[in-house]
Amino acid sequence: MGRTVLSSILARRPSSTPASISSCVPSSWRLSRDITNFARNQRRAFTSAAAITSRNPSFPLGSRAFTGSSIVPRAGGEDSASSPSSSSHPTVSVWSFNLRSDFNAEVDGDNRWEMRRDGVVAMLRKYNPDIVATQEAIASQVEDLAMGLESDNFDYEGCCRLGGQEDEYCAIFYKKDRFQLVEGDTLWLSENPEEAGSIGWDAMYPRIATWAVFKTKDSGDLITVISTHFDHVGIQARKNSAALLKGLISRLRDSHPKSPVILAGDFNSIKVDNEVYDTLTTGEGALIDAWSDAESKDDSGWKKSTMHKFEGVNFDGCQGDGTVELCAINFDQDDNAPSDGMEHIDWILVASALSGERSLKSVKTKVITDTLPSGRYPSDHFPVGAEFALVLEA
Repeated sequence: MGRTVLSSILARRPSSTPASISSCVPSSWRLSRDITNFARNQRRAFTSAAAITSRNPSFPLGSRAFTGSSIVPRAGGEDSASSPSSSSHPTVSVWSFNLRSDFNAEVDGDNRWEMRRDGVVAMLRKYNPDIVATQEAIASQVEDLAMGLESDNFDYEGCCRLGGQEDEYCAIFYKKDRFQLVEGDTLWLSENPEEAGSIGWDAMYPRIATWAVFKTKDSGDLITVISTHFDHVGIQARKNSAALLKGLISRLRDSHPKSPVILAGDFNSIKVDNEVYDTLTTGEGALIDAWSDAESKDDSGWKKSTMHKFEGVNFDGCQGDGTVELCAINFDQDDNAPSDGMEHIDWILVASALSGERSLKSVKTKVITDTLPSGRYPSDHFPVGAEFALVLEA
């Protein structure tokens, strides 16, 4: 458990080489000129040239990934019925799940991790996920999940944002009976992405993205997953992080042209009139929003933000942490229509493979609003899940 594969995208250690969970220090490397230019152009499209050129950030390309879990569990899992669209194709289910850091145990009181841990494990077993892209869990929480899910054949890939052990991860849990980890890495969302613990632009904390390339054991198809957590304070940091990740995805697709890419995380941004979302979903290399593209959406009756501050479906606030806005301004939504997820801050986006026989089609999406046996919630965010069909291209 807890392998950490850290190195340049051009010269990484084999995925079979284990590393201590406490030795998470990336090797030094720089992006090639074409990738740097790609990210710079993305930033210019959505931020002022003066704000960007004054910092002259360098945009590297390595990061470590973490993915999600099944929202339509197989083999006895809940809601196992599949739609006609997915029944004829192999599927993979992914969750994005901010687990709420245990650093806040005193503040959280009865919502502290100790009181939620077993319920989170039980919920993941209930929905029988394939991949879970987590955010915010510290090392002890990651190890708790690893131990709790070991009998369910989960392993994980991830790195601490400080490069050591006791801080937050964007760990990716995956079913090792379905997937083989090919390679992975972590980058820091900053002007110095190869520097462990580096803080970017106007961010309050170090922020990371973890990526992993997986091979399906049944068909040999490749799937790349990225898990990330954007800063809750730095508005410029969120914009620049989006451009950096778009450059990362471009480079990963070049390195693995037959692999589609899934980007999952807590972006601390709603989707309405937001440069972060626009950067990722428009222009060159635009990603597709799994929620808006899905054939079937299940919002469990919840049409607001995926952050709820442990109040669950009773939450009615519009202000998140720091500078995060949770409500769209002048946005009229029919309460009787399926949620379009425009006020979600936890997203799952996908980029198709550059070449190959299969692409990912979003079949079902779900906001999971389950409570624990205590009546409390598993986290201060609702997990968001998507089921993708691996579709043969015409």
